[in-house]
Amino acid sequence: MRRIFLLIIVSCSTAGIAVAESPCERVISLAPSVTETIFELGLGPTLIGRTDFCRYPPEAKAIESIGGFYDVNLERLLTKKPTHVFALRENARSVEALRRFGIPVTEVDHSSRGGIRASLTTIAAICGVKERAEHRLADLDREEGEVIAHCDSMRGTNVATPMRTMVVVGRTREGSASSGVYVSGQDGFYSELLTMLGAANVNTRSTVAVPSLSAEGIMSLNPEIVLEIVNVDDSERPETLLSFWRSFPQLDAVKNNRVFLIDDDYASIPGPRYINVLRLFASRVCHPRP
Repeated sequence: MRRIFLLIIVSCSTAGIAVAESPCERVISLAPSVTETIFELGLGPTLIGRTDFCRYPPEAKAIESIGGFYDVNLERLLTKKPTHVFALRENARSVEALRRFGIPVTEVDHSSRGGIRASLTTIAAICGVKERAEHRLADLDREEGEVIAHCDSMRGTNVATPMRTMVVVGRTREGSASSGVYVSGQDGFYSELLTMLGAANVNTRSTVAVPSLSAEGIMSLNPEIVLEIVNVDDSERPETLLSFWRSFPQLDAVKNNRVFLIDDDYASIPGPRYINVLRLFASRVCHPRP
């Protein structure tokens, strides 16, 4: 009887105490690719804050923004009382500030295919949805295999060496129509996808080591294929971008009409939709040489 009485007292005394929230009860994302990952895992309903640039999936637009990628509105974020914040390594400054306020933050790496896939597992583990990540990763394995097999069948045996490909990720500031370009290096996400497809990145250096290429640099690399990633926020018109390449008539990619502008929104956001980028690249590089 005494034991039952004590249990009743304990139950009554704790009735007014709030139960600890789940780590993912109220989530904030500090990057578009992170927002996509959260939705990919079925955690969209937990998201209470995102950046100005988080536009996919469409449901994300209905969630209140807490600022830009590099200029998070810390006051607005804190008033939302998040139980967890997910960010990229590039969000380091904002992450440091949040941790000073005792807010749990997890950084993930979306600079590579491996990092993107690992982020699915990491976020799923924290939010208690491990099976969803496992299922999605299994789907991605299958989809990758299908793309690569189709690529091999399209290319046939007429490729003694990998197709030399240049991935342009932006134009230099001083007159993008006629100046230089920013090119993805061997350490980049895009280079990894090219390798999976049996193509070769003409830029053998790291992305940081070659911040931009001049006209002379482009000619020296002489790519057979140019894939230019056009950010959805860029104001440059496609015709203006293409006119730049026409100034290189001796370039193999130009001679063979293999300069491609890629303006799909997912192409400039390395994240869980990387499989779409792989398919798109395959449609451009998985062909025999002329």
